[in-house]
Amino acid sequence: MKSLIKYTLVALSATAVATPLSAQTEEEEEIIIYEIKETSGSDKTEGSIFSIKLSANIGLGNTLQAKYSLNSMTQKSNSGDYSVEFGWKFWEKKNNSLELFAGLGYSPVSTKLNIGDISYNYNAPASADMDGDTYIRYYELKDLEQKISLSRLTIPLYLRYTFKCNDLIGIYGDLGFRLGFPVNSSISSIKGSSYSYGIYPQYEDLKIDESYLNDFGQTNLEDSYKSKPDHNSFSASFLVGAGVEFNIIRQLSLGVGVRYDLGFANLYKNKDISGKFTSETAPVTYTVKDGQTIKPLSDWLKSSKLSQIAINIALTYRF
Repeated sequence: MKSLIKYTLVALSATAVATPLSAQTEEEEEIIIYEIKETSGSDKTEGSIFSIKLSANIGLGNTLQAKYSLNSMTQKSNSGDYSVEFGWKFWEKKNNSLELFAGLGYSPVSTKLNIGDISYNYNAPASADMDGDTYIRYYELKDLEQKISLSRLTIPLYLRYTFKCNDLIGIYGDLGFRLGFPVNSSISSIKGSSYSYGIYPQYEDLKIDESYLNDFGQTNLEDSYKSKPDHNSFSASFLVGAGVEFNIIRQLSLGVGVRYDLGFANLYKNKDISGKFTSETAPVTYTVKDGQTIKPLSDWLKSSKLSQIAINIALTYRF
């Protein structure tokens, strides 16, 4: 009887010891399986360090921060920037990362300049008269407006900090520079009219305003010869931005944000035209050889620096 009791106690003891060990083994197996599943389901973009981006900046409001030599001058301007950029993620820690971006873009700048109604006169040389006489030429311009187009190649270079909220959404901030190299500029359209006449002091202040002589009288400025705007060969601006990036599928993401460019170099050359107009500096002039010539109103821009707020939309592929 005593032997039976002993065997029973030993069996119960062995069962009590084996149960927690078996449970512990099962728990460890579940943890290992969970870790394997978690690793195999991770997002592939976590290891991506390079990226290609298609970016578009759609400008809001006036593009230029301008100052004028003519008090009556006003301007309205707009711009955009479209670029292909390449990125390198050189630092990442938990949900934080830093990327360096550089690229090549195209930026058209359109500016409407208006000087309203203005009157002036200047001493016209013999080359401005069909008979070779000198005289004083008078102009009365009515609602003169020009649209000036400038095309630039741009090089954006900036640093991006990203905080990843979760697998789908990240918040970013940009800081850097944008360099600009103009490739073409032109007066794309002109509005307004002029009335001109000549006073000949040598003929007892004879006034002539007949259209058959020296293009006097009433004329439409749309038909005038257009001089080419004189732009600087280089421009630059500070770049700052912020936005949200959404992961679409795997390595492809869509970013939407706001960008601000603050220029520290003029787009157009400052010719410092001030004081009385001459046959070289007046907005509209005349010679027998070239006819009536209208100068770009950008000549009267003391300052033409970029100052633009834009909506930034970008599609990024990381690999």
